[in-house]
Amino acid sequence: MCKESTRILLIGNCYYSVFRFRKELIQRLIKEGYEVWTAFPNGEHDEQERGEETAKEYGCHFIELSMSRRSMNVINEIKYIVQVNKLIKAICPQMVLLYTIKPNLYGGLLSHLHRTPYIINVTGLGSAFNRNRIIAWVLKKMYLVVMNSSFYTFFQNEHDHEYFNENINHRNVKVLPGSGVNTEEYYLQPYHDGDVVRFLYMSRVMKEKGIEEFLQAASYFKDYPNIEFVICGDCEECYEERLQQLEKEGNVHYLGQISDVRCVIKDSDCIVHPSYYNEGISNVLLEASSCGRAIITTEKSGCKEVVDAGKNGFVIPTRDSHELIKAIKRFIDIDREQKIAMGREGRKLVEKSFDRNKVINEYLKVIGMAVQQ
Repeated sequence: MCKESTRILLIGNCYYSVFRFRKELIQRLIKEGYEVWTAFPNGEHDEQERGEETAKEYGCHFIELSMSRRSMNVINEIKYIVQVNKLIKAICPQMVLLYTIKPNLYGGLLSHLHRTPYIINVTGLGSAFNRNRIIAWVLKKMYLVVMNSSFYTFFQNEHDHEYFNENINHRNVKVLPGSGVNTEEYYLQPYHDGDVVRFLYMSRVMKEKGIEEFLQAASYFKDYPNIEFVICGDCEECYEERLQQLEKEGNVHYLGQISDVRCVIKDSDCIVHPSYYNEGISNVLLEASSCGRAIITTEKSGCKEVVDAGKNGFVIPTRDSHELIKAIKRFIDIDREQKIAMGREGRKLVEKSFDRNKVINEYLKVIGMAVQQ
């Protein structure tokens, strides 16, 4: 099999999972001579059909899928499975790259049935594993079937690797440094001028990402001079009215979904990510650190790996607004030069351990192994 005849299909759960976090991999594959196809549900985060436009820009193909990321409606799941089956059958890829839980499980099973080698990337266990023990048990069994049939399995943190490891029957497994971060695109940002200390939450506005703890902290510091709390990210319906009310009261500033977060990171002093979601490695923390900003996050796997406590940020227990408030106070109390120094330590950490080129090189190595076979 030669590169020129090799079609590679990437399946993710939204625009961001494919074209934001795998952009450099796609571009490198195309440069290496592979024919690249991408597939995901369009418009999940108000992308407004950007999938097709971005595919044209990069020189790859795009197929739109219909999928509900969280729903377990049987009819919708069957429809999605039928779509993916038709897609694999029509394209006849020589390799399938899968990301996030539903593409991993359904895409993996279908690739196996079509005798197509595939690589799965466990980008975190997500909220599904927290629902109840029966669902978690079923999902683990399904994942093990897919992992044991895969050409290769990538994990993004050691916790997830250990959760499955004793039941994986082959050695084609590796832990990656998350999705990595493009340190050239997320370059070291100059520190803003002014007396305001600005704390930024830049994630999906949902309970498991720690929005409750962030809002409680914002309320606590409401009357403190020169302290601001800013939120950007896709908002779950249940929080829309509440954010509007809190903004009217002056507790927070909500910016909505921001396509290029570098501008809001630049104007911030510290990124707060109090998540207890089952992350792979938090892209929020990687991007913030790469831009040279201090971080406050939790001891949850997928978050704690990006913090050298006291050097580039602070680590707190999950679901603990009191400890978050104490960490914010600590950050407020240090002088400007110390704040800048913490951000620079974060930049050093991602340059050393989380550069996206490390991830790309691992994928190219594994895909090369498949091509040679």
